[in-house]
Amino acid sequence: IPVAEMNDNTMEEVISTTYLKQRERNFPQSELVSVRIDNIDFDGVYASQTIPFTTPEIGISWRIMIISPVPARAEDTIMPGDVTFALLLAITSVGFAVCSS
Repeated sequence: IPVAEMNDNTMEEVISTTYLKQRERNFPQSELVSVRIDNIDFDGVYASQTIPFTTPEIGISWRIMIISPVPARAEDTIMPGDVTFALLLAITSVGFAVCSS
């Protein structure tokens, strides 16, 4: 959901949940942190990243948090009955057999 289409409560929930997840992971700068929020009308996750922002001249030390919606797509899943599913199952079975012997 683009921010412009969110009501205030939804936007606050996305921001606060993302902040807590970032803080839990100690605000990693070089990786995206994904957040799924179940009780909003959006089928996907939010990817977030933090960037430190400091201005020593006036003593400001902030973290800028960037949050982007990442919609789920049918092409991203492998379902039983797909050709890809059978191929993946065959490859993993052979790998398991080779590693087990």
